[in-house]
Amino acid sequence: MTSVASPARSTRRAYLATIGTMLGQGRRLAGPLRAHAEALYAQGFPPDEAVHCLQALPPSIDEST
Repeated sequence: MTSVASPARSTRRAYLATIGTMLGQGRRLAGPLRAHAEALYAQGFPPDEAVHCLQALPPSIDEST
């Protein structure tokens, strides 16, 4: 029997990958940006709106730059 990721987990991963790509971070978000993106996902924000929200955060939130 093979293990298959749940649809919810796959959807969340795809959502985070889309946001990371749109932000120029590649397919993997890390640190505070990922935490904020996961919170926006949980609230039902579409990826394009989530990107606008994340871009509005102060630069100190994004420790990767």
